[in-house]
Amino acid sequence: MNTTQEPDYDIFVSYSRIDKNGRKTESSYLGDKIIDYLCNRNHLPFSRKELIGIISSEQNAIVSHALDNAKLLIILITNSEDAKLEPMKSEWKYFQKTNKPVIPVYKNMGQNDRNELPYEIFHLEGFDLTDDHDGKELDELLKCIDRIFNNMSIKTAVHSGNGNHRIAEKKENYSIKRQQSQSRNIIPFQYHGQANSNDSDSVYLYHLALNNFFGNGVKQDVPLACRQLVEAAEAENAEAMLFLGMIYHNGQEVSQDYSKAFDWYKKAASLGNAKAMCNLGVLFEEGKGVWKSPSSAMYWYNKAVNADDPTAMLNLGLMLIKGEGKKKDYNRAIELLSKSAQLGNATAGEILSEAGISYEDTSSTRVEENTDEDIIVSLTDENGEEVRFEFLDLIEYRNNTYAVLLQVLNDGEKDDTPVILQVKSDDYSDEETYLSVDDKRVLNAVFEIFKERNKDEFNFV
Repeated sequence: MNTTQEPDYDIFVSYSRIDKNGRKTESSYLGDKIIDYLCNRNHLPFSRKELIGIISSEQNAIVSHALDNAKLLIILITNSEDAKLEPMKSEWKYFQKTNKPVIPVYKNMGQNDRNELPYEIFHLEGFDLTDDHDGKELDELLKCIDRIFNNMSIKTAVHSGNGNHRIAEKKENYSIKRQQSQSRNIIPFQYHGQANSNDSDSVYLYHLALNNFFGNGVKQDVPLACRQLVEAAEAENAEAMLFLGMIYHNGQEVSQDYSKAFDWYKKAASLGNAKAMCNLGVLFEEGKGVWKSPSSAMYWYNKAVNADDPTAMLNLGLMLIKGEGKKKDYNRAIELLSKSAQLGNATAGEILSEAGISYEDTSSTRVEENTDEDIIVSLTDENGEEVRFEFLDLIEYRNNTYAVLLQVLNDGEKDDTPVILQVKSDDYSDEETYLSVDDKRVLNAVFEIFKERNKDEFNFV
């Protein structure tokens, strides 16, 4: 067959059409819908549905022609095995090998299912159409495709790769290895198609920055990537803030700077990014870029745990086993490690297995938001007496950090009057110290920030 007679397909749509019982798959129905949308946008998509009625001896030539001509690939994933099976696996690997964009589209895929995907797919930008009843997510997918094609035409490169959002070849680029019990796990960068900014331009700029940072389909240009990341972060893109924090944390392609990492993590955490919250806990626990503070580490781990972050569950569980920041709590630690393992954290599973504890039969358990989990700090007053406080919040105000506390009375009850102390680093011991604050204007300003931030949790009289 002369493949030059085949159309010049511009998009390759890869999915599993028929299941092992010969029935049409859910991916197939989703593929029909997306192909219709693409055709209405004047695209010419190819799928293996085009091979129906074609004799087998001619099919390989048609597929090869489509693979070579298509500018990007959309892979439809409705279960964790889809991307691992042939011919889908060969199709997305071919596009990545030739530096052409690959966009996963998910439906009915939970987080545990995504964790089982091949690493090369797991780290791509993805669009989740599970609950896309109003078609908004599908519209975002089509807008992303339009931007990729527009960018290709601007750059006049055959394979610019500007839609390929793979960020690295190896996981080691994104994690600090745990050395016995002295180093903590930081959240590896993972993008699941859930942008934290409503500004689609900042999301697109963020992904361009990733391509420039890692040289995906373009010549690597780290200074340009960093400028793009900062621009996206300034447009309130929390993923860009997180990524800036991580490259400074790891010293990846830039000089290692824990203080800059801390600043970017704080910005991302203020927008609700759980990964950034967890990584703030790491910095506080290890005393990098900020004073060493087990109580502050627990504060940020707890916030990330309440957002169902498995790495924070692991780190907080290890702190509770060792009794850092508060007394040892093995039951709570096992609960956290079990949930972390259920969410796919292999390290948590290994720790439990070594201890002879099974987490497989506790899949129905859920780490509830831990409103009763008090973080207790013990301070020494001017008379040398130990005073215990419940740690409520950390407040940043005019380049200083303040802790909001409640004193724990002798009978275990807590005083209703909050205490606000300035938190500073001890230059000699690398530990935190708490200082009284005499300026009433500062006290009032910090308390107002605390009230606004916690208005749904406390009743203020």
